[in-house]
Amino acid sequence: MSATSAPSTLTRTRIELWGTDHLDTAATLWTAASAELEGVFDQHVSNIRRPAGTVWEGAAADSALDRAINDQAVVRAQAALLRDLAQIATNGSDDIRAAQRTTLNAIEEAETAGFAVSDALIATDSTVRSAVMNLDRQVEANRHSEYIRWHASQLAQSDALVARRLETKAAELAALRFTDHGDGDVAPLAGPLPTSMHPCDSLYASMAGDCASAGSKRARANCYAVAAQVYADCLTA
Repeated sequence: MSATSAPSTLTRTRIELWGTDHLDTAATLWTAASAELEGVFDQHVSNIRRPAGTVWEGAAADSALDRAINDQAVVRAQAALLRDLAQIATNGSDDIRAAQRTTLNAIEEAETAGFAVSDALIATDSTVRSAVMNLDRQVEANRHSEYIRWHASQLAQSDALVARRLETKAAELAALRFTDHGDGDVAPLAGPLPTSMHPCDSLYASMAGDCASAGSKRARANCYAVAAQVYADCLTA
């Protein structure tokens, strides 16, 4: 791969500061949301089967139980997608950190060999030597630059792949929602998403708080689906 394939905005400073804490946090939040949703609807089905510990029978009971079980199936599918999102975030965090370490190791290797590595990821040697030695060192410097920038490009590609996977899975989740409006179906949130480094954790926490107080169990499930998509969009903005 050509050294010029690394994005021009990918600098040494950016590589050194590259963080994945936002992905780790997202994984924790999505895992918690999946457990909460499943717990709420499992309890709901249990309550329909034996309200207040009693046996409820008859056509109304059968209808209510059928609806509760159908709702539970939707929520279990939503929870599974939330866990998928959490796994993508966890694996992505590991992959990005590994790519970052490899790139930084390439920089350290060049510096150990006596080269200075600039913020533009270019290795240079300012030591005064004979013309022949200078030529050899320049060839070696070019090799280090190529090696560093190739790994930097791999880091950028790893980050972009995680973003695409999150966006795809979040879109699946947003599409898996209760379609009737009788129980307070939640519309997708409008407005621009934050674009600074990672303001997404507080955004999701606020939305999750709103979901917890949603008017019905169905509305809560839909709300979490929308929140997860907005959170993923924010992380990958």
